[in-house]
Amino acid sequence: APAGAPGNIDRVADYIEKLHQHPGIYAWYSSDEPYSNAINDIDSVYPNMIAGYKMIRGIDPVHPVYYTEDRDAFYKFSRYYADIISIDPYPASSNTYETMVGDRAVLMEEALGDTRPINAILQAFTYHASRPTDVQMRNMIYQSYLGGARTLGYWAIQQSRDPIDLFDSEDLWPIIVSFNDNEYDIFVEQYADGLGEFVAKSREGNAWYDL
Repeated sequence: APAGAPGNIDRVADYIEKLHQHPGIYAWYSSDEPYSNAINDIDSVYPNMIAGYKMIRGIDPVHPVYYTEDRDAFYKFSRYYADIISIDPYPASSNTYETMVGDRAVLMEEALGDTRPINAILQAFTYHASRPTDVQMRNMIYQSYLGGARTLGYWAIQQSRDPIDLFDSEDLWPIIVSFNDNEYDIFVEQYADGLGEFVAKSREGNAWYDL
């Protein structure tokens, strides 16, 4: 349940009061996929998220509030819930590695305008019996940035289908490191010069997907 839910708000407020001046604090995470986790009580999400945001910012006006939204139908409310918005589209659920991440990033950017930064959390584990390949991971990285995300994260979990930690994997971790070491600076330079914006808006044919 969100930080602002009746059963959480006082306890969370107490933690924030005690910890908000600690040098290790980067942001306050107010909720993970609130609509999916309140499937039987969706109407409670909006007031609980608003209450949580007001409570956190009332105690700590310095550190940003951050949350993850997985349901694009509710992107339109995200700007009211947090200062940094995270999306976590996992393409394995629909086998849409070539398009889903970029499509969702664009939808969130349209919902937010220039009001909030977007963080994209990419699937880096086996989900619905599907694990992205190294090529698909690289594609998702580019889709995220060209769709409007400013930062990236990777979600991985050790389980029976993924017994090896992401950092020790031979398929995904090398491509993540390679992008960071060899492509990120070039990509940012080109994006800043406007070429990335051109590609991001040229979502016809192969301009988007063949990066």
